[in-house]
Amino acid sequence: MSEEKPKIIEGFDCIAFKRKAQEQIYRETKDMTPEQYLEYVHRSVQEGEMGEIWRKFQKKPAIR
Repeated sequence: MSEEKPKIIEGFDCIAFKRKAQEQIYRETKDMTPEQYLEYVHRSVQEGEMGEIWRKFQKKPAIR
């Protein structure tokens, strides 16, 4: 099995990208109650880029 190297994107600042995402989440959630925040997180997971993967994961039985 060959291991692929990560693709490097010239000029991409990972830290700035992360900070921008964190700032957006903060602005969207700063006035929420804990219950509202939890709903926000659940909705974000379901509707975001990872939603399809998350739904497939939920359908699989737990390994015990």
